[in-house]
Amino acid sequence: MPRLRLLLAFVVPLLVGCARHETGLPPGTTVEDLPDGESWDAELRVTKAGQPALTLAAPYMARFQRPDSNYVYLGLPPGTPDSLQSRIAVRLFDADGQPNASIAARQAWYYESDGRLVADGGVVAETFGDASARIQAARLRYTDDGTFSASGNADVDLRGQPSARIRAQVVSGAI
Repeated sequence: MPRLRLLLAFVVPLLVGCARHETGLPPGTTVEDLPDGESWDAELRVTKAGQPALTLAAPYMARFQRPDSNYVYLGLPPGTPDSLQSRIAVRLFDADGQPNASIAARQAWYYESDGRLVADGGVVAETFGDASARIQAARLRYTDDGTFSASGNADVDLRGQPSARIRAQVVSGAI
């Protein structure tokens, strides 16, 4: 009997300490709202068939694993004043593993299972090469098949031959 009490005295506090508690959370926040993992000054590299597909870098990264989807949030750490304008950086690669585009924004969400990236807040995307382009918009959606949709006063500057400048509420295309 004394052994059982001793065992319970050590095991029960350990089990209670391993659980996620809701004490100290902001009002309206539940444990289920919290990320499953967090990193600061983080970089995530995604590969396909051994070649780099994209690289995501941010001052703060949070991974969420939910029943309906898994995604990564990139942006400012929680509690950071809005006056700090740190940005996330995304580098896209072609099938040969060569860099072919970059995206910078205030924040982004990367949905791993879909291969979909949603960048938000002062988005600037640039493609490299002879037929390069620069896209500025409030929001940009990109999928790993190379298609994109820029919305919120999108401004597209096509360089090379021929060159053009396009301004529209929404612009879609392929990188």
